[in-house]
Formats: sequence, structure tokens, C-alpha cells
Amino acid sequence: MKTSPTHVLKFGGSSLQTTDLIRQAAELVSARTNNTRPVVVVSAIDGVTDQLIALADGNFENTDSPPPQITQLKQQHLEYFDTLISADHPNRPLLNDLFTELEAITKDQIFRKNNRYAWRDQLLSIGERASALIFASLLSHWDIPAHAREAQHFIKTDSSFGRAQVDLDTTRNLIQQAVSSADGIPVITGFIGSNDDKQITTLGRSGSDYTAGLVASALDAERLEIWTDVNGVLTADPKWVPGAESIQQLSFADISELSAHGANVIHPQTIRPLQNTDTAVVVKNSHNPVHPGTLI
Repeated sequence: MKTSPTHVLKFGGSSLQTTDLIRQAAELVSARTNNTRPVVVVSAIDGVTDQLIALADGNFENTDSPPPQITQLKQQHLEYFDTLISADHPNRPLLNDLFTELEAITKDQIFRKNNRYAWRDQLLSIGERASALIFASLLSHWDIPAHAREAQHFIKTDSSFGRAQVDLDTTRNLIQQAVSSADGIPVITGFIGSNDDKQITTLGRSGSDYTAGLVASALDAERLEIWTDVNGVLTADPKWVPGAESIQQLSFADISELSAHGANVIHPQTIRPLQNTDTAVVVKNSHNPVHPGTLI
């Protein structure tokens, strides 16, 4: 029997910033189930990582009450969950537990003092873990089997907290074991991995793109789609050049050079695992999904 081709769809924070956009992203995934095997990689909801960074860098009183940032983040994610899914879905307590964990991490001043960078990475991981849980729960609410998969269990790295280096061979094997045979649609947390001591690490800003590249390579995906908020790769930054146009096609070498020189396109490591594969990489716009984007 012919196996359906694997398509990896990575949704950045700007593609998940509202409940309408999350629903649209899930609909894109649902449509792929007709003739492909979709695998999803998600970033944190737009703005959440910045709020977690501010929390990690802030000074606060160690009181019995959670810092107001945690209360706000918890309320936002639970409101998204209740709007998209329902307050009685069995995964809702798991989402609530993540913010209980966030509060415990924040209060763990011994951990913070002994290894501030490891403490910070564990704190920052909450954004992607919450996002994946919401996305997978929405698909399951639509009777599409899906499960949130936390990437620290199969993305293995060194201990360079904040910008961890991936052990490519070990990671490839673990992804194949964890994801290839998974029932339903895996909804994978981008941005995070773990070291040999099972401490959570992060891959740097835009690291979810790199996660998607690692997953696509390990699964021999036919296609990797990076969903963002612009019409593919543009000729210039649209914030500074309003007339910037979409580039129809680029080579792997082109995109690697652009990323290496600071272009805000995709994480510079994203293409590395895919350079000698047949995987097509497409950068597309969640705010204008009919646009063809850029083929790499």
C-alpha cells in the first residue's frame, strides 16, 4: 500500500496570535489529511515568548501570589482554549497545570541562583508547550486524532542554554522513533530540546523553524511549509520598504546566505538538515494563505 507523503507545517507566533488565526491554521492542517500525513510544529502564541523573557528578567517579590504576568498569560491561554474548544475538554486541566508549573519555576530561587540559564530555558518553554496543547486539542475537538508532543523528549542538544547546539544524528533517530509511528497528527513544540541531563534547552529566537527542519529531514518529508505573516521571502523588510515584493523562488544556498547575514526570514539553521534531501521548503503567509509564497 502506498504511504501518504509527509507534509510538515510550522506555524509561527504571528500565525497563532488570535483564535481566528489558530482556527484557520488548524483548518489548513485538517485539509491535508485527505491526501498527506501532516505533522505540525508550533511556536508560542504571538507575544508570549517576549512576556516570558520579561518575566525571567524581572525582579519580583517571592510571595504566595503568582506574579501578575503569570496570571495574565494563564488567563489568555485559558480564554483561547475555551473559545476554540470547550471548558470541559479533558486537556484543559493539562493547560492549567502548565501555568502551575510556570509559577513553581518562577518561585524556585535556588534553581535560578544555581543555574540561571537552565532556569530561564525551562521557564521559556511554557509558551510552546501551551501552544501545542491548544492546537492539538482543537484538532481532537474536531474528531481529528492529534496529540501534543514536547520536543525535549527527542531534540537532543548540548548545554548551551539559550542557543543550544543540536546533536543531529541522535535527534534524527529519536524523531523517527517518536513521531514516525505516532497515532494521529503530532503537534510538536518548536524552539525547545534537552541536554543529556534532561534539562530543557532552547534553540534561540525563531528556533521553531529549526525544529521544523529537523523534523522534516528525519521524516523524509515531501514538503516543509513555514507559515508566517508576510508573503514569503521579500526583496526587503516591509517595515522599512512598503513596496517590498515576494521572491518566487530561492535556492538553499540563497536562503542560507540571507539568514546568515541577518535577514529576518527563517532561522539560519533551518535549511541545514535539508540540504541533501528532496524536501521542498515553502514560506507562506497565514494572513494571505492563497498567496503562493516563496519556494526554496
